[in-house]
Amino acid sequence: MKLDIQKLLESLDQETVSVLTGLILGDASCESRSLGTARFQFKQESSNVEYLMKIHKFLAKKKIVNPSKPKLRTRVVKNSKVRFYYRLNTFTRKSLFVFYKGFYIRILNSGRKQHVKIIPENIIEVLDLKCLATWFMGDGSVGGSHGLKLATNSFYKTDVIRLSEALNTRHGFNTTVQRDGKQYIIYFPSRDVPEVQAKIKDLMVSSMHYKLRIKV
Repeated sequence: MKLDIQKLLESLDQETVSVLTGLILGDASCESRSLGTARFQFKQESSNVEYLMKIHKFLAKKKIVNPSKPKLRTRVVKNSKVRFYYRLNTFTRKSLFVFYKGFYIRILNSGRKQHVKIIPENIIEVLDLKCLATWFMGDGSVGGSHGLKLATNSFYKTDVIRLSEALNTRHGFNTTVQRDGKQYIIYFPSRDVPEVQAKIKDLMVSSMHYKLRIKV
């Protein structure tokens, strides 16, 4: 399955496509709505408010989200602990349905339909530095042996391999796919760290620089 990039660019500019792709590679979901439309939903813990507000400000300028700032919400988790978070929903648009078609498949699980996130075959075409920086702010972190990693645990192994190969081919990295329990992550060796820092640091909010092994 491929992402219809040409169709996306009929209604969205390249920067917006890059940011939305970075979000969907990470924590955001794209929900199918009615009549061939979709919307993005994005949540972040209150500690990541700078990141979420940066995304909100960008998407608000593109008229994809409500210009009003997201409100702080609460939820009760295990052991009655209260967590604070922000939620950002985009408007429902036909243009966003292109993302849904490119990044999701429907499968039957115990007789029920499920929407599973996948990686399109042509992901390399949209995996630019803006996309990578957005993705890293969401799912990046420091890894072992002085490296970095991207949490791709929710994807099939074949999709994680596709992402790793795209990063290496497009940006000259030396990433590998590593097992994390029964799932898989992308690992950047220590020799890649200075290059990753140089390429995406200035595209990230300063509070997320720790994910690149940069002291905040």
